Amino acid sequence: MTGKPLELGGSLGRAAAAGRGAVYCLAEAARSLQLDLDGARVAVQGFGNVGSWFARLVGALGCKVVAVSDIAGGVYDGRGLSILAVQEHARHAGTVAGSPGTEPISNRELLEPDVDVLVPAALSRVVNSTNANAVRAPVILEAANHPVSFAAIPVGRKAGQQ
Repeated sequence: MTGKPLELGGSLGRAAAAGRGAVYCLAEAARSLQLDLDGARVAVQGFGNVGSWFARLVGALGCKVVAVSDIAGGVYDGRGLSILAVQEHARHAGTVAGSPGTEPISNRELLEPDVDVLVPAALSRVVNSTNANAVRAPVILEAANHPVSFAAIPVGRKAGQQ
């Protein structure tokens, strides 16, 4: 049962489970879409439990996370972020914003960079009919509750998103 401590029969690895599951989903989607993830650029909107674990683990697939954000703002590095350094900064500062060696990026801007995979992992309907045209990622991996609105789906499909 989720939420139980280990000494009462809880599951080891529970904190990482949702983020790890999203990584598994990306691996399966890539296989189905014949998408090479080696060097794939990823943006993660939301650096809470799911988004931060996803960002930390997706490198095992060969991906590089180039942007992450939380409620206070985001950071970008086109060469790839050091997720452990961003996590350490967030632990002390309470936000990923201002992480050393990165460029600032807003939550809106984080949805629009030229990346291979966009992972909305925080807010519902963050991708909607008003901004779906600006999303350039061909793959959107939903790691939050309903982050892509129903109205955005036809807009995204017209733009070639999957």
